[in-house]
Amino acid sequence: MRVLIVDDEEGIREGLASFLRHHGHTVATAESCAGALAALRSHAFDVLVTDWRLTDGTAKALLETELPTIVITGLAEEVPEAAAVLRKPVLPAELLRELVQRIPALPTPKPHPAHAGEPFAAPELHRLPPDSQDRIRLLLQAAGVSATIHDDGEFVTTTLDLTGRPVPGTILDSLGGDWWTGDEAGRTVGRWRCHRDGRPAGVHTVIGPRQPWPQDALPFAINLHEQSLAPDSFLTLLDVVTRARQQGREIHLLNVPSHLRLYAELLGRAADLPMRASGGPRLAAAQRQLWS
Repeated sequence: MRVLIVDDEEGIREGLASFLRHHGHTVATAESCAGALAALRSHAFDVLVTDWRLTDGTAKALLETELPTIVITGLAEEVPEAAAVLRKPVLPAELLRELVQRIPALPTPKPHPAHAGEPFAAPELHRLPPDSQDRIRLLLQAAGVSATIHDDGEFVTTTLDLTGRPVPGTILDSLGGDWWTGDEAGRTVGRWRCHRDGRPAGVHTVIGPRQPWPQDALPFAINLHEQSLAPDSFLTLLDVVTRARQQGREIHLLNVPSHLRLYAELLGRAADLPMRASGGPRLAAAQRQLWS
């Protein structure tokens, strides 16, 4: 099912999106009515899930489209009676049931299959960018268990069977990301989520090494994954980034290939290599159920 989720609260928007992707749905998101209308003009969806009050007004214009729509709100009295409404706070499983009931003609996708991993590694791990690989390997080694990995193209969720084992707390504090623990089918399950590209917490803008830099002063990251930079070109980039950092800009380098990292270290540039920080995002504790 192709779902468009509209909410101006990032934690709710991305949490619901990750939850539905985990259950096999294709999900896009928007944070405003205008953004949702733009997405509807450029892509086909099966259903729209929206908050009622958005930054640029109510979702009334979205109800005027022919797309089946579910409104999630604490202000149900404001929503036209014909609309399907779920009252906040909504449980993810409740939303999933509503999708199936409101759109019975669409097949219900099965969750992505879990793949049993070898100890300390799962088959999917090798398909990820290096920075998220490194974080997951560290987590698996600290936990001492195998894991399954779900990659939805934006976030990577690592699921561990912790039955009879302690939660690897110290490592989790250092890694950042989002962590959830609960019982599933008689097992104690731990689930850790990070951005696929390994970006730190608080970094929302990620560009390629040949793209223009954002003009605002907010922190951003340059992602070198699958980029074919020659060693000299990498050193030039490192020079520019280093000067910008000295002038107060917060810039992170993601997924630097190991051979370029070694080259910089051999030339005495280790101090200029990527800034290390806890991974993002960090959802509020009350919102973690949305993606778990």
